[in-house]
Amino acid sequence: MVKQDGVEVIRTITIEVLESAGPLIEAFAVVPNDDIPSDACVDISWRVTGAGAVIQLTQGEKVLWDAAPPEGYLKDCPPGIGDYIYTITASNAEGTDTRQDTVRVVDSALNMMSAPANAPVIDSFAVSPEAVAVNECVVVSWNVGGDVKTIQILRNDAVILDGAPVTGSGQNCLTEAGSYRFSLVAASSTGVSSRAEVTVTVAPPTPVAPPAAAPTDPALTAAPWVLTELFDGVGKLNPPLPKSEITARFGADGALTGAAGCNNYTGGYTASNGVITIGPAATNLRICTEPAGVMEQEALYLALLQTVATYTVKDGVLTLADGSDQTVAIFTAGN
Repeated sequence: MVKQDGVEVIRTITIEVLESAGPLIEAFAVVPNDDIPSDACVDISWRVTGAGAVIQLTQGEKVLWDAAPPEGYLKDCPPGIGDYIYTITASNAEGTDTRQDTVRVVDSALNMMSAPANAPVIDSFAVSPEAVAVNECVVVSWNVGGDVKTIQILRNDAVILDGAPVTGSGQNCLTEAGSYRFSLVAASSTGVSSRAEVTVTVAPPTPVAPPAAAPTDPALTAAPWVLTELFDGVGKLNPPLPKSEITARFGADGALTGAAGCNNYTGGYTASNGVITIGPAATNLRICTEPAGVMEQEALYLALLQTVATYTVKDGVLTLADGSDQTVAIFTAGN
C-alpha cells in the first residue's frame, strides 16, 4: 500500500508458480552406508520420474552407470578403507536433480574384534526404499559378523530366505498394500541370537482406466525367448550366469512373462513395427543365493527391460535396444 497525492493506493502483484517439468529423484539409497567392513559391498537403488531424463550414477569421479534406467538396482564394492560419495544425477531439458549418499569403509579386522565372541553382530540390515507402491520392489541387504551359525531373513515372521550368507542382498517385490516387517535373525554356535527389523509401507495403487487393447507383433508372440546376452550397463554384453536362465514370452494380449534368473516375472508391453515399450515387472517373493550374483543379474535385467525402445527379429534371434540404440538384451527362440 502506498500514498499518492494523499490517496491510499493498493497495488497487487500476482505470482504464478508453475510445476517444474524437470526430473525428480523420488528415491535414492546406498546400503549399508555406516562403517561397513572393508570386504563388504553396497547396494544402490533409485527411482526417478520426468520425461526424457538422462540418469548417471557415480562413485566419486568413477562413472558406475551412464544412461541408467529410471528405476533400478546396482551393487558396488568400494576398493578400500575411506569415505566414498555416491551420486545420482537426473537431467532433461527442463532441469537437473541430484542426490548423494556417503559410505564409510573401515578395517574389517578391527570391526570383527569389537564383536562379542559368543554372539552374532549385525553390522548392517537395511531395506530400501522403505515406502513403495503396490507391485514395486525393495532391496534387502545385510552384513553379519562374530560367531554366526545360521541366518534367516523373514517378512512378517514368514521365512523368505533360510541359511543366508553372512553378507548378501536380494530383491523382494510387494504385491499388496499394507505394512511389511522385514527381520534378520542370526544365531551363534552357542544358541545366542541377534535380531534386526525394518518396516516397509506399501501404498495402494492409483485407480486407472482400463487400457485399450495393446498393439502386439506376431514376430514377438510366435515363440518364447531365451536370453543369450545381457548388457552390463557400462559397455559389454555378457552371457547369463551359469545355471541361471532368463526367458521372455510376449503374449498376444500385451502381457510379458518369463523367468528372471531367480523369480518369475510378469508385466505389460506394446510393440509395433520395431518400436516397443515395456512397463515395470512384478516378481514373486524368492531370494536366491546361488549362483552367486543371480539377484544382481535379475535386478539388472528387469531394470534394462524398462529402457527398451526398439526390437528386431531375424533368423530366430530377438534383439532389444534402448533409445540410444544400445543393445541391452539378445534372445534366441525357444521351444
